[in-house]
Amino acid sequence: MTLLMPQLTDYQQRAFDFFGDGRGKILIIKAPRQVGKTFFNISELIYSASILKKSVSIIVEPSVFLARKVYNDITKALNGSGVIASANSTTCEINFINGAQIICRSIESMSRGLTVSGILIIDETCFIDDESIYTLLPLINANNAGLILTSSPFTAEGYFYNMYIKGMDGDDPNIKSFDWSKEEGIRQFLTEEKKALYRTVMSRNKYTTEILGEFLANDGLLFTNISACIGDAVPTERTAYIGIDFATGSEGGDFTVLTAINGKGQVFKQVAVNDLTPAKQVDWLVGIIENIKKGYTIRTILAEKNSIGAVYIDYMRKSLQKSNLTVQEFNTNNDSKRRIIEQLQAAFEHNDITIPNDPQLINELKRFEAIVNPTTKVVRYEGKNCHDDRILSLAFAYEAYLKRLGTFTISFA
Repeated sequence: MTLLMPQLTDYQQRAFDFFGDGRGKILIIKAPRQVGKTFFNISELIYSASILKKSVSIIVEPSVFLARKVYNDITKALNGSGVIASANSTTCEINFINGAQIICRSIESMSRGLTVSGILIIDETCFIDDESIYTLLPLINANNAGLILTSSPFTAEGYFYNMYIKGMDGDDPNIKSFDWSKEEGIRQFLTEEKKALYRTVMSRNKYTTEILGEFLANDGLLFTNISACIGDAVPTERTAYIGIDFATGSEGGDFTVLTAINGKGQVFKQVAVNDLTPAKQVDWLVGIIENIKKGYTIRTILAEKNSIGAVYIDYMRKSLQKSNLTVQEFNTNNDSKRRIIEQLQAAFEHNDITIPNDPQLINELKRFEAIVNPTTKVVRYEGKNCHDDRILSLAFAYEAYLKRLGTFTISFA
């Protein structure tokens, strides 16, 4: 099977030349977003299938969507070439006329019994938990198959980080790392003007990993530029976006917090309570909302639905009917919580929010951190030896505020 390979960039070609047919080789590529990792992976898969008859190569992605995209890109690239014997869009498997096979899988859909005799590519390795990665590695052992790890970076720990450092050390000639963020071709593409634009809309962490292609330090603390965002001016804009975080524990534990932001991003009210019964908490919240309504046009009330929140929301909706107000639900999971925390983080970094000089809120902001489990890659957000209820309520209010223009931050993790 003979194919005309696509033209690679200089930095892609250097990685390609090192890997060769992949036998016994481990290639690690750290790179920012949108610099050709997918194109490189597809080129390697096609090349391997062309030179290794009856071989099986697998690319593993963090999601079904990404795995299907790679499958579609490969079949589109080879459409009309005559080298594909069959392709199954359901299983994302491509069979070639020389007996070679390429399988595109998400990490969740990987099944036992597969063996790699061509190459194994683990794409976006930083965003696949280490335990799952360890279950993939035996696939290459029987046939001395090659391994490629490609990813934009995350924290400076875990399997990808350790392998990247090992490949940079140069002690093993069969293991090599490439840092595409330092390549001249990337620097020419990512101009200072483009970097400045990205910096204005992204949080520090996302900008560091996805644009600069650098690992994050492990200090964990999220919010910066807090002092610059403190202001006591009386708000003149009179629309309101309200966020509510309900306490899930007993009286005296976590706080139920209501935060209100106006249409200029100014926090004009934040109140908290942890010494009321659930029924009295609802009455307390409804009373505050009705009082806000006297001076503001309330656009959105957004409250966390999880746990006891669904019950609270139901009671609040009934109580607020007479005021022609309703409560929207926010379902919190790892992805949605990460998104609203990151967009709040970006708001502080870019001076897009104004908060009152409230010592309790400021203390929570200064001690709020992201703790990454190096094995599972799960990120846990919490206050360091303090509550975080005020921050979550603020994040819900800011989410409601951004929705006014249909504006959201986008997470690629």
